[in-house]
Amino acid sequence: MAFGKNKPNRKTKEPEKPKDEPKKLPVARITAGHVKLTVWENEGEYGSMYSAVLIKRYKNDDEWKETASIDSSDFLAAAQCFEKAWRMVQDGKGQWVEEVEQEVDKGG
Repeated sequence: MAFGKNKPNRKTKEPEKPKDEPKKLPVARITAGHVKLTVWENEGEYGSMYSAVLIKRYKNDDEWKETASIDSSDFLAAAQCFEKAWRMVQDGKGQWVEEVEQEVDKGG
């Protein structure tokens, strides 16, 4: 065995997955305005657990960039994204990203 290959993960003590396994996809990407929430599903000791990463896209000069920092004008959009993700988890609608990638309805 090569040095460092399949070494145990410090958190779970389980061997890491080989690099040739398919990359795990997020269960959802939800957007509202310039805010995007990416939701991940992980199997835990007691079943599925979910985590999320929130980013904001912005334009600086003529280049689009991303940041994890949002200001008060983005709070409602972020809340809408989190609410939609929460409802998906509660409703058990864990569908793959191709099926759920959509923009949050701004009408209410």
